[in-house]
Amino acid sequence: MTSSPRHWVERFATAVDLTPFRVIVTADDTALTKPAPDPYLRAAAALGLAPSRCVAIEDSLVGAAAAVAAGCATVVVGDGGRSLPRGARGIASLVGVDADRLRSVARDAMSS
Repeated sequence: MTSSPRHWVERFATAVDLTPFRVIVTADDTALTKPAPDPYLRAAAALGLAPSRCVAIEDSLVGAAAAVAAGCATVVVGDGGRSLPRGARGIASLVGVDADRLRSVARDAMSS
């Protein structure tokens, strides 16, 4: 999920392997972009999942607001003490964070 246009993502993909991602939603794919929940709702639908079954990993408050509004468990990386949207949880870095730790943070976000 990115607020960037598709042509930028396609150019980026020439230098970075994006094949691990089954779905890529860009700013060109929805009428409304972040902070509206539309990009997250589209991504969840494309994956065949309810948003509540998705974990959004965000680096911005605008993106976090969109993810929370969509109903996703939301983890903000590099929160640096910022005031996060209600329902989001912050984590300083993904360095050394395994999938189990990320799931735990996401569950904590969903239970708030």
